[in-house]
Amino acid sequence: MTKVTNQSGLTTNNLILHTVELSQRTTVGVTASSSTIADSANEFVTAGFEVGDRVIIRFASPTNPNNGYATIDTVAAGTITVSNHTGTLTDQSAGEACAISRLKKTFQFVEADGLDFEDGVAGLALTSELQQLWDDGTYDVYPFPFEELRPDAETIVFVEGWEPHDQNTYDAIRDTAVRILDGETGALSRDYMNVKSAAFVGGTGIAYYWQEDPDSNPSATITDFVTNGYVNQLVLIRDVGNSIDRRTFFTCKIAEAGRTVVVYDLVTAENTAALTAKPYNLLLGDAIDPKLADAGGTPLVNDTAIASNTPYTNITYTRHDPDVQRSIEGTNYNFDAIIARTGATAQQVHQKLNWLVRQKSTDIDSGSGTLLGGHSPALSTFIGESVTYQGFTDGLPDGEKNTSTFIDSSGTGRAFEVVAAFAFEFVVPTNFTGSAPFKAFQQSVFGVANAPVMDDGDGSDVAGTVTGNQTADFSIKYNSFNQNGHPAGTDIPILVSVGGGDTNTLPRVYGPFSVGNNVTQSFRIELTETTSYRAAA
Repeated sequence: MTKVTNQSGLTTNNLILHTVELSQRTTVGVTASSSTIADSANEFVTAGFEVGDRVIIRFASPTNPNNGYATIDTVAAGTITVSNHTGTLTDQSAGEACAISRLKKTFQFVEADGLDFEDGVAGLALTSELQQLWDDGTYDVYPFPFEELRPDAETIVFVEGWEPHDQNTYDAIRDTAVRILDGETGALSRDYMNVKSAAFVGGTGIAYYWQEDPDSNPSATITDFVTNGYVNQLVLIRDVGNSIDRRTFFTCKIAEAGRTVVVYDLVTAENTAALTAKPYNLLLGDAIDPKLADAGGTPLVNDTAIASNTPYTNITYTRHDPDVQRSIEGTNYNFDAIIARTGATAQQVHQKLNWLVRQKSTDIDSGSGTLLGGHSPALSTFIGESVTYQGFTDGLPDGEKNTSTFIDSSGTGRAFEVVAAFAFEFVVPTNFTGSAPFKAFQQSVFGVANAPVMDDGDGSDVAGTVTGNQTADFSIKYNSFNQNGHPAGTDIPILVSVGGGDTNTLPRVYGPFSVGNNVTQSFRIELTETTSYRAAA
């Protein structure tokens, strides 16, 4: 089915108006001492009156002291007892025409004639149909239900005791915010904002929201939106009678397996001190995360494996209060969260953290604090091969330092200095004996007298001795390497000079090789065999 967007989609089968009343009865009498109103026709129950109803009592004489508003305390077929009467109850026998009406009058949506609660009804269709019903004379004996607060039915105000009949009716209203005024006093009773979003990936997924700050209330209620694949509904933000005021906090989230996690703080986004009864757009558009799912959106690892198998079970998230410190390049920074890991890749850590923040009602904090997964923002995000963590990561492999950023407790990204790690992979002849020295030089100075050997990140020479098939590992600080005037933060062309020494290999220069800012560079050097060398006698 689709959303009802025109009044023609509303019929007497799917839009029902409820009024509860006894009309112009001469069967009604009053006993003041017991606050009782009697109906000799015994129709209070069949008419639909209930305990707690606020009613309007109108006798034919406008000066009748029994006229006014009252609250029903008990209901039987032939009598009701009332309290909080705004007039003066006075004994009166039956005979004078009397109308008793429930102050609250409602309209109700029913799933019939093409209307369903999932797709709902546009507010403009509802207001148009209500106007038509009054124009047709069907309900013009009653006060008109609403006033317009914003154009195109963006916000409608229900007055004179009118309001939606039940929660299904509230939940089915689309595109429109609602304000309810008290039918007796005309004062504000309740405010509902309308929130809506674009469609989610594939038009699937149910987002949810909470209206209290979890830092103050870790168990703040998490509520699903009523629609699937998008958001468009009413949310209560103020209820005067029940002292509810939720205008200053509203955060929502979409978190689905294989997709990006999106959290939206509406109050901050709107830069407002208080939300009001009007429509708001939620920027909740998610996307397939290539580190979590394939191009079709199928998760790369299922949730059962993440929950039960290593290395995922070796990955934990712990918040800290007070902060803890971690050192990066010799400087201590404060962090309010630590991600611990053993034997896991960055992608596997990202998969576990994504799984944690999808555990809506589970405490995902491995420490003494409480953080429901549903309240948590994304704890890691990938851009290309670079990952940002909300907190520090203990157990980070050296090979991931270049591609990892850590958000500290002040919200500042911290990172290790970019390292260029590289290895020389030496391959020697099969009958190789002895040893051969090697040195690395910047190409820009090679061939110049007294050219300096290239420095590593600690200021030591990139040099060593070849004694067989072997790998020699080195690293430099890429962003600050400026030896011999080299522009820092740019790739470094190098040559490797390998001497023959007392071996059966020729002294040769290998390269050029280019050292870039990554940690997986390996340069293969095959030594050249010679028979033209004899050691001195």
